[in-house]
Amino acid sequence: MTTKPFGMDKEEGTFEEFIGMYVIIYPASGAGTFTGKLTKIKGGFGVLNPHMGGAYGEKGMIKKLVYKNSKVNLTNINCMEPTTRRDLEAYCHLCNSENQKDSEKSEQ
Repeated sequence: MTTKPFGMDKEEGTFEEFIGMYVIIYPASGAGTFTGKLTKIKGGFGVLNPHMGGAYGEKGMIKKLVYKNSKVNLTNINCMEPTTRRDLEAYCHLCNSENQKDSEKSEQ
């Protein structure tokens, strides 16, 4: 393992144990998270499918699981945490219901 100015390079195979699992990926930049099912890792990138994304519905933006590949750079992340599909679906439902409440308040 070689050191970098702001952290350490990940050894090849560090995240292989998470393939096939739903995960939350925390980037070192601290800018949000990436969530979904890790399907493969190649060349320092992971592929999430499905992944948590957004779409426009009748009442604006909604969170949902998107069944398309999403490529995530794994070379500069803080950690990867396992989760479940059920937890991700519940989080989408919670965010969507909170957004709906907020939009109803603003309409009044």
